[in-house]
Amino acid sequence: YLEHLYQRLYDNDDPRLELGLQKVSSWHVNAFNANVDGKRRLHLEKARKLFKTRLAVAEQTLPAEDPKFAFLHQSIGLTEQYLFLMSNRNREQLRQSERAARDRLLATLN
Repeated sequence: YLEHLYQRLYDNDDPRLELGLQKVSSWHVNAFNANVDGKRRLHLEKARKLFKTRLAVAEQTLPAEDPKFAFLHQSIGLTEQYLFLMSNRNREQLRQSERAARDRLLATLN
């Protein structure tokens, strides 16, 4: 909810918006890492959304060569990677890989 408050209080070109969104995204990353309330996935999803919002603000307010772009792209990529690893799709791919390895092993034993 804080991200909505910051966006209502400050314009995109106000540095206080970026500072506020940065603090909220940092809090969600820390909450994910520490598993403070058992809602790791939720914190990671919120962090990803905040990183994307921060990227959209940066695209409107910063020069293209600003190093913040690299950080935000990396942060978005990492959150998406961790969300995938936590997903059912990843679990199913792991099961399929394990079954394929088992089948190859059984084929060599026959």
